[in-house]
Amino acid sequence: MRISDRITDWYSVYKRDLPWRSTTNPYFIWVSEVILQQTRVRQGISYYLKFIDKFQDVHQLAASEPDEVLKVWEGLGYYNRALNMHATAKYIVNDLNGEFPQTSQELVKLKGIGTYTAAAISTFAFGESVPLVDGNVKRVISRLFGIFDPINENKGDVEINKALEQIFPIENAPIFNQAIMEFGALQCIPSPNCEPCPLRFECYAYTNGCTHSLPVRKSAAPVKERYFNYFIIISNKNEVLLQKRPPGDIWSGLYEFPLIESKSLEPDYSKILKRIINDRVTIVKTSLIKGKPQKLTHQKIYPFYHIVAIKSEHFDNAAGLIKVNIKDTDIFPMPVMLRNQMKDDIFKSLFSAELF
Repeated sequence: MRISDRITDWYSVYKRDLPWRSTTNPYFIWVSEVILQQTRVRQGISYYLKFIDKFQDVHQLAASEPDEVLKVWEGLGYYNRALNMHATAKYIVNDLNGEFPQTSQELVKLKGIGTYTAAAISTFAFGESVPLVDGNVKRVISRLFGIFDPINENKGDVEINKALEQIFPIENAPIFNQAIMEFGALQCIPSPNCEPCPLRFECYAYTNGCTHSLPVRKSAAPVKERYFNYFIIISNKNEVLLQKRPPGDIWSGLYEFPLIESKSLEPDYSKILKRIINDRVTIVKTSLIKGKPQKLTHQKIYPFYHIVAIKSEHFDNAAGLIKVNIKDTDIFPMPVMLRNQMKDDIFKSLFSAELF
């Protein structure tokens, strides 16, 4: 029996019942694939269901505002994924009459759709016979064929694709693509139990005792440390200031409290505060909370929350800031680090009558 047949037979027994597997709708498949780019399946299911409930087709997504999309996406991270989807939805509706391209070559031309996502849409929605290569597939193929070139470098990618071509079934691409990805997600995991594996006797890694050495990855880039000083300026009318994060950095398009990034743990915030509020404002009380560090892929954020209680007289907006009631901050899409901090009991206690 061919290797591809054994993988698809395994899949027919062990596959998970995932909502996006029961459709050929290119919009639903697109949404699921973008969500799963940097998200585990277990977490991704709830976001997928919430997203397609809010935006039921590409037309509804195109007609929405960016803030609406980011709010639904809140907590998933890598927010450019959501903004790119919104831009691409508008293009599909306005320039392509609401119709998705049907080939991976055409799909990859759309903003935010890379080689893998294009192949996933074309295969699962339109039946195109092209292989899909995600991290799970790379792990399976590198072990099966004994590929020691790093899978996160171009040379390794080339070797993976050459090897995959040897077992790729032209006649059954959609099922095989689902099957080999699921095989990597459930069976050929980073620390696998190889005994029940139907491929173990053909597997280079198993027969040569190097399962835990493959796949090979090039060392990750060093983590950059950043110090974020948030100024939560709240008036006796429960008004606070918010700003939108700029493009080109983490959490682009999300809202946050006025922020000053520093190179030290605790800068002289009294001088910084003058950049945000004018001299006529009466400061009643200040507090400082050291937040829990947030680790991202290549960054570690150390947040400091400067709580500044003021009297509302002369509380004017500085450029780029908006004034909102503290209760209304829930409607704005925010980084999950900020959202979680605001739920903390110590943090919430500061937003009370005791401030004044």
